[in-house]
Amino acid sequence: MDLQQYKVIQQSTISSTAIPLNRLQQRDILMPLIHQYAKTLNTDSIATAGSLFLKKLALLTASSSIDYFGFQNQKDDWWSEAYFDLTNFQLLVPYKTFTTLQINWQHRLLIDFFTPIVKIICNACKIPQNILWENIVIRINRPFRFYTTQLPTEKIAQVFNSITECCEEVRPYMSLDDFSGKRQTCCRSYLLLKDTNEKNHCSICPLFT
Repeated sequence: MDLQQYKVIQQSTISSTAIPLNRLQQRDILMPLIHQYAKTLNTDSIATAGSLFLKKLALLTASSSIDYFGFQNQKDDWWSEAYFDLTNFQLLVPYKTFTTLQINWQHRLLIDFFTPIVKIICNACKIPQNILWENIVIRINRPFRFYTTQLPTEKIAQVFNSITECCEEVRPYMSLDDFSGKRQTCCRSYLLLKDTNEKNHCSICPLFT
């Protein structure tokens, strides 16, 4: 298991401050993390913090799951043992023998995990769900960009269809023909100022010119 590029790190011992991943679905756990992340970003906007928190969380969870369970077709269920570490914004996974994956990983990722989190952030941070779902899609697309040059088109389509058939919310932002196109919505990262006090647009931002 090598998912370090997505900040999924195996460790012999898990920090006592790390939180079991699935507990992020609880508002009383999630929102203090987002408020703390707002301090890290040096922003007073909880909407911006909520959007960017989800965008970064999706790298750890969506990118890694699609790579490992989708394209690599691996069955070791590390997800059930994962902990979220806000200090370093990474997932920690213990060294151990994992149980074999017994469930639909796409449903777990998109419906069981992200759907309640999106609803919490939308309601508590006052940010539209379409922005949040496109944040997730941006991270879904990352392993697709790599594997389109490595695997047959049939495998790419198989993984793509398994995701879009599972979750209707991601469909408007995914295209089998383009995994790097311009966004339809803005994640609001431009509201964070650089040291030069210039606004920082993503290269695929619809506001970017």
